[in-house]
Parts: sequence; C-alpha cells; structure tokens
Amino acid sequence: MLDLNTLFILTMIPASALFLISMVVGVLEN
Repeated sequence: MLDLNTLFILTMIPASALFLISMVVGVLEN
C-alpha cells in the first residue's frame, strides 16, 4: 500500500517535469 511519502513523490515528479519543460519552451521561444 502506498504511503503519503511515495504518493507525494509520484505527484511531484510529473509536476516538476512539466515545470522544467515549460521553462525550456519559454526560453526557446524567446
């Protein structure tokens, strides 16, 4: 069974990945 720590990590990894991708796209568009 998943505890809160693994659930938090599993939700933070895609969020941080999307944040990094949006930053890279913003830099490339400028």
